[in-house]
Amino acid sequence: MYVKFNEDGTYGFYTPSIHGEEILEDESYLKISQELYNEAMEFSGIKILTPELILIDSPIEKGEESPSEVFESILRRNQVEIVLNRATAEEAVILKELHDWWEAGVLYPKGKRVKHKVGELVRLYEVIEEHTSQADWLPEVVKARYNDLEGKIPVDDEGNPTGEIPPWVQPRGSHDAYHLGDKVTDEGVTWECTRVDSGGNNTWKPGVFGWDKIQ
Repeated sequence: MYVKFNEDGTYGFYTPSIHGEEILEDESYLKISQELYNEAMEFSGIKILTPELILIDSPIEKGEESPSEVFESILRRNQVEIVLNRATAEEAVILKELHDWWEAGVLYPKGKRVKHKVGELVRLYEVIEEHTSQADWLPEVVKARYNDLEGKIPVDDEGNPTGEIPPWVQPRGSHDAYHLGDKVTDEGVTWECTRVDSGGNNTWKPGVFGWDKIQ
């Protein structure tokens, strides 16, 4: 079974026996497991089929291509954009190499993620507010406009997320505040952000406001 995603995120299912063997040669058709197909057809509302789910459903074995290399080889650019726009911060870091490089003189909308080399490391940033970038407004310097996504996500020496829940750090403002669903550890307890202010941010310490214990 194969699925093809459209630019608006809608999708359709196809099989070679019905729609022709040529879909096997077309990289815009993604192969999915029967289990995931059955789940999508149930329309339970628990899961919406996305390219990310296909990636999760088909884990990459050790020694094979990285998830980013696989995505780059099987998805057209518009489909890659769908994945990147929907990805969580941790998923975005995993797929960091697929993001655009930061450039000066570009109008960046809020939420746009870009990569930028800082020393010997390439880091991923998310734009906090829409602006036109300038050569002297580097992401690692202008923290009011860029959120360092890897600052809150524990990564290994190669920049890959470790899966560990990071410790809580006092935000300095809305640019590095926590959001709904964020998880942190503080004083030996694991917390999840469940409430935010009108701007969608949480700058309070766990146990004060907006955090629920989960462990």
